[in-house]
Amino acid sequence: MADIRARLCKLTGAADVQIMLGSGTIANATVANQLALLGTTGLILSNGEFGERLAGNARNAGLRYDWLQLPWGHTFDMAEVTRLAERLPAGGWIWFVHHETSTGIMNPLDELKKLADRLNLHLCADCISSIGAMPVDLHGMYLATCASGKGLGSFPGIAMVFHNYKPEPHPDRFPGYLDLGHWFENQSVPHTHSTNLVAALDIAVQQATPERMQQIADNAKWLREQLQSLGFQLAASEDVASPGIMTILPVKEMSAAELGEELEMRGFWLSYRSQYLLNHNWIQAALLGNPSRESLEKLVHMLSVVCRRTPEAKATIAAAAKAVKS
Repeated sequence: MADIRARLCKLTGAADVQIMLGSGTIANATVANQLALLGTTGLILSNGEFGERLAGNARNAGLRYDWLQLPWGHTFDMAEVTRLAERLPAGGWIWFVHHETSTGIMNPLDELKKLADRLNLHLCADCISSIGAMPVDLHGMYLATCASGKGLGSFPGIAMVFHNYKPEPHPDRFPGYLDLGHWFENQSVPHTHSTNLVAALDIAVQQATPERMQQIADNAKWLREQLQSLGFQLAASEDVASPGIMTILPVKEMSAAELGEELEMRGFWLSYRSQYLLNHNWIQAALLGNPSRESLEKLVHMLSVVCRRTPEAKATIAAAAKAVKS
């Protein structure tokens, strides 16, 4: 366990990390408990499903906080964030999602680190879909979370909490599974772990190389261009787009669920079954597992075949193709 923890810290620049059983939800609940120990007011930033879930974690933990809740897909105005952060007491906290998976938007980690450092605030981030898929620097972060099955591309079932201090156990306040100090004092093994999941995670961390991350970024840029040429809109603009997730907005009168089901029957598994995706009629392509360019080319071809059945989609594709030629 010590070796994999060291590799995770080297990958991210974090001071330490605890490896826990469970999903990213467990990791974020653990962060909420640590923030409760500070006894101060904080600020939550959200612009999608997973930022709003952080607010739920904070509410369940009884935290005091302001909430900058933006419409999904909007980006943070750092002037507004700064104004809200300056109202916090020294020693307060900011909590946000680095890669907002619901929309495929990257939020400004580096800018928020500088702001938190200037104001003496504790910065915390959900990095579940970013660590492993792209370079992430956690140096100076108070707390950050990760999970085995997202950006790192391993089997799901392991959660990670990165921290830059030595947490103390609080058995009188928290269940052991949600007490970071409990994991810390036992060097991440206070309970039975799945050796299979840990071994798979170890391999995934070793494969999280700069070369792999660059392949994901290159393929993402190519895929975004191809999707837009087919007439699809994307939730994230190019300047804030994640390389790991593309949230696709089907053309009018096209059902994302029906599109997803048809693609499944043809061997392409996209994400559309989550309730928040169904509510928005969105479908997502994930590159977190670093699919090959060949498989992405086949996906684009199949999308072009399926989409041409819709009259409006056919007209949109023709217009997009004409614009590209001109």
